Amino acid sequence: MAIASLALFSVYWLHSVDKQAGSTLPTALEAYVVKPQDLSREIKINGKLDYGDGQLVTLRAPMTGRVEMDVARSVGDWVTEAEGLLTIRSDHLLEGERNFLRALEDFELAKQNSDGFAMVSSQKSLSAERRNLLLLGVSPERLTEVEKLNVVSDRLPVESRESGIILETRVHEGQKVHQGDIMYRIVNPDPMWLFASVHVSDLHWITVGRRAAIRVKTQPAIILRSVVTVMSPVVDSASRTVRIGIPLPNEDGKLQRFMFASATFQIGVQSDGRPEPTGLEGKYICATHPDIVRESPGDCPISGSLLAHVANRREERNPVAESMVLAVPVGAVLDRDGHKSVRRVTSSGKIEIVEITIGAPAQGKDDQGGLATYFPVQAGLKKGDRVLVSPNVGLKGEMLIGK
Repeated sequence: MAIASLALFSVYWLHSVDKQAGSTLPTALEAYVVKPQDLSREIKINGKLDYGDGQLVTLRAPMTGRVEMDVARSVGDWVTEAEGLLTIRSDHLLEGERNFLRALEDFELAKQNSDGFAMVSSQKSLSAERRNLLLLGVSPERLTEVEKLNVVSDRLPVESRESGIILETRVHEGQKVHQGDIMYRIVNPDPMWLFASVHVSDLHWITVGRRAAIRVKTQPAIILRSVVTVMSPVVDSASRTVRIGIPLPNEDGKLQRFMFASATFQIGVQSDGRPEPTGLEGKYICATHPDIVRESPGDCPISGSLLAHVANRREERNPVAESMVLAVPVGAVLDRDGHKSVRRVTSSGKIEIVEITIGAPAQGKDDQGGLATYFPVQAGLKKGDRVLVSPNVGLKGEMLIGK
């Protein structure tokens, strides 16, 4: 029955035509001349701003003792790396340094007496006491000073390990803290990250190195531009999405944690229907500073982190793919039981059903210069063919897609 219907409607006359004068279409029908188009696909995803891995630093008490502060630190204060925050006064520190000096004296005495057994034993004790002090947060420089000057102290300065803003403080003057207690949380807000989820169906288009335009909900007039530098290797089994990260410069601190934002990707379509290359394939970029791009492995001159390699994707290494794509409007494509086809107008004015192979819908310009949606044609049509894009006429049981 299906074959008979197809034979019945595949070829029929549009109009009474004079073979010498050529064919004409009724005014109710519209024919589109197939031609190459400059197509692109727009993908928009939503997400939230947040800190990246390693940006949030938690400062804990290295030992049990009492807090002494020269200057009280508050939430929102900016501190620099190695800046002193407070001092912990601890009997544990005083006892540890005294034990270290005793072990050092025993070792020196064993050396003077040339007592091999005592030297080995005292050296082990000295190493153990040195290690205990290092675990308490005593710096190697201070240990050297204690060893040379033979001076001990019960006070340990605590410094910031990161330049940034104090997000949380849990200590005050005179407070007793125990080893491991949280004292401060400090974060460097530059860069701020946009984290979003990409559906697996779009992973062919959105990859590491893909550029995006970012709009923050609270600042809709400002467009930020950056690059996807982080992509999770794990697919969420429930949502079938993959988490991506886009770093955003935030020197002025206007971008705040948990702000809503969107990323828009405008991706060119090649003549084979695949996404255009990002331009960073095979190169090395910094995850937090994507402007740092190198041809060979190395470290980022800004953050000091190892540069990440942008993989070469098989579909983006097609040397024959061109930027102009043979395309037809979405309204011209019919879906017949999963098979895509168009109604092509022959030179004699007849219409024939032609099965075609198409890619994902993409945006291009129509004859008036406005935006229109097209399907890239990979097989079945050639440049100059005419296809119908008007509503279906006489082809019952077929369905126009893309509407």
